[in-house]
Amino acid sequence: MFLEAIKRYFGFVKPEDVDIVEGRTYTGTVKNFDSHVGLGEITIHKNGVLSNQSIPFHCVNIADGSREVALDLRVSFVAFWHPRGRFEAKEITPMKVGFMPLNAPFG
Repeated sequence: MFLEAIKRYFGFVKPEDVDIVEGRTYTGTVKNFDSHVGLGEITIHKNGVLSNQSIPFHCVNIADGSREVALDLRVSFVAFWHPRGRFEAKEITPMKVGFMPLNAPFG
């Protein structure tokens, strides 16, 4: 799991391969998280349903500063273009049941 998380974190994703817009708020579910390394991955929701597209994150981008997040937790996050040449999630916040950000994409 450690090696897999490292490969995902340092992998490159071309902007044309994903339909993510920088600065936009999205919702998703925490797919995996390695607390020892601080790396994880969020599966993005599309039209309220899990897609097969995911976005990596680092624990420093969790909004409450806890550096811990539970698996299968529904979260909202903002996508940003990382200097490593790919999109990552920041401002990761747990969602309350029934909550949907006003500017979340529906497509």
